[in-house]
Amino acid sequence: MALHQRTSAAALLAACLAAAAAAAPVGDGAVNAYGQPLLTPSTFTMRGRQVFYEIPAAPILGVLAMMHGCAHDASDFWPRDASACPECDGLPEEVAHTKQALARGYAAIAVDASDATRCFGWHADGEDVAAILQHWIKQNNFTAKPLYLVGVSAGASLVLKLPRLLRVHGVISEVLGVQLDAWGMEELGAAFPPTAYVSMPRDARTAARIADNQLLLRRYGVPTDVLLVQPQPFTSDFLSNRSALFSPELAAKVVAALRATGLLDGAGVLLQDPRYTALPWRARVAAAVPELAAGAGDSLVADASHVGEELNRAYAMHEIVGDHLTACLAWLEARGTLPLAGLAQQFAAARLPGPRLRDLSPRRLGMLPMRRRR
Repeated sequence: MALHQRTSAAALLAACLAAAAAAAPVGDGAVNAYGQPLLTPSTFTMRGRQVFYEIPAAPILGVLAMMHGCAHDASDFWPRDASACPECDGLPEEVAHTKQALARGYAAIAVDASDATRCFGWHADGEDVAAILQHWIKQNNFTAKPLYLVGVSAGASLVLKLPRLLRVHGVISEVLGVQLDAWGMEELGAAFPPTAYVSMPRDARTAARIADNQLLLRRYGVPTDVLLVQPQPFTSDFLSNRSALFSPELAAKVVAALRATGLLDGAGVLLQDPRYTALPWRARVAAAVPELAAGAGDSLVADASHVGEELNRAYAMHEIVGDHLTACLAWLEARGTLPLAGLAQQFAAARLPGPRLRDLSPRRLGMLPMRRRR
């Protein structure tokens, strides 16, 4: 890279940091476009699927469509609230996505998969999801706004293929690279939208597939970049910082039970994959920490549990990641012309999202969209 190009990129990243550091809620910013408290979704049913969405107060920067992973639901992306959304599951990594989208000025929409296993599939879901998004975008007069897609696992496979059916301005794929012979991106070639990946290198097979995806995208001149997520110790701070259900004291009890079960060592390092281990950690934690079900509201049921999700997030084999959506959106706004890792570092330095994922706010921040680097 020439000196002036490096200087230009560095200057833009510095400007990004300055803007992020100065970001503050705009006005009151506590209500959405319908005058309801933020994180109050609206719902409708179309083509046999439940759809959840929320539109922030104007101005609207764009639309973010969010597709869940297997055994999950669209309702995972909003907090469970007796009045705002009693049917919502409110898992911490998913809710972090919604908060960041709203804070940046994006209308957020999530669609349920139709399969009984709640896994998205291209043939079962592609045309229906595209039709739902097109209908909702037109109904809300968002046709002139950019449409970005984010998906997790099977949801990521879907969003990587949806540009074949509707106009998409950018894609974020979390923990999935699509099989090249099943992708069909060559139909669009250089017109395929910029694509960001969030990869967990511990899953070597998926990481290799993501790398193959990027090679194909670059062959057509499509901007692409990747963020790597490594394993972390599962400590009481890790759990209580990410999930709003857990005080440090309650999280410490959970960690102690997991150590006694043999899933964690003394430093919080996960010794086995929590999703597939034969260790009866769910039963042991439920017995040792009865207030989980009674007070905190965590059933420990797979794919519906804050503890389970954060164990998977710490193990970093295959799980949704709530930390980097703001950086990915900024990268897409710049049409992939800024280093994604640099953006992630800049927003982290400005404490967005900060050390406590649970403290993310959905209130609008006074941040301009990123501009394409010339």
